[in-house]
Amino acid sequence: MDLYKWINETPFDPEKPPIEFQKDIISKTILDKGIYKSENVIIQRNINGEDPNYISKININANFYIGELNKKDFKRNGIGINYYSNFDLYIGNFNDDMRNGHGFYFYKPEINDSNQRVKREVFFGCWKNNLIGDHGIYYWIDEPLNLGGNNFDKTNFKCFIGNFENEEIKRGVYLEKENNKYSVFYGDFPNDNNRFFCSTNDENELVIKGIYKDKKFENGYIIYNNDEGICQKILSFEKKKDDGLTHFISNNINEDEKKKIIDETSNFRNILMETDYFNDVYNKYLNCKNFASNDKFNDPDYFSNQKSELFYFLSSYNEIKLFKKLESFYKK
Repeated sequence: MDLYKWINETPFDPEKPPIEFQKDIISKTILDKGIYKSENVIIQRNINGEDPNYISKININANFYIGELNKKDFKRNGIGINYYSNFDLYIGNFNDDMRNGHGFYFYKPEINDSNQRVKREVFFGCWKNNLIGDHGIYYWIDEPLNLGGNNFDKTNFKCFIGNFENEEIKRGVYLEKENNKYSVFYGDFPNDNNRFFCSTNDENELVIKGIYKDKKFENGYIIYNNDEGICQKILSFEKKKDDGLTHFISNNINEDEKKKIIDETSNFRNILMETDYFNDVYNKYLNCKNFASNDKFNDPDYFSNQKSELFYFLSSYNEIKLFKKLESFYKK
């Protein structure tokens, strides 16, 4: 989005840009005074005078941007915060005026006044040319409205951690928290010949390994564990061709096969229990939310001082290691 095009509602004429926004005038003003100001635009030197970018604050046509601009052509370049006219919000890296690199994106929230809750979708990860890149975390959040701080117990959420293709989830880990029930899928999406699933609540735990197709398991094994994760029962199931339904077919599984299945599912379960991944991904969402709600970033000087903190945070989604640990074990 070229700065000239963004700022002007009238058709863009590159030969006759408005005097106010001519590059030479802006650059000379910043060189002489350190800052350029107009009614809706502030562009100034970075606190680090050697920085290749300007710091800007631009509020035009219901779009608000605060962040770095390329000195050569005034395109968004580096770290920035973009509030869009449709109420979406992006905080992250730009290159050549597009979302490129690490960043998080809040889509317009869906507010339900009747039950005082709000639903949000957030992507935190890698971007390429304004599109979701090949890896990151995608959140679907359902939380109380107007409550600050940590509301983990009152929040239901789903999130996908892993690889994306054409902005669709591809291979990774899908976590779901609904009240006191926790579920985890691991494998390829949408279908997989070797999908793992674990579900726990206050009463029991089960782990499934099998073929997953059209949003359900067709063939595989189901393992019932006690609260210490020790297998109490294992059953096999398959989809019957005659009626198209999935049936339990036997609990008389030979000992070698039983040991293999228990070992595989126990390792899956143990990796999940190494740390509280549900709290980890929720806290990462809270970190994004706190940055997004920090009005101090609207001040160019504050932004310039804090952008190094933003820089290090923007790649921190990689700190959630669950998908990488599962891949290292099951894709040997």
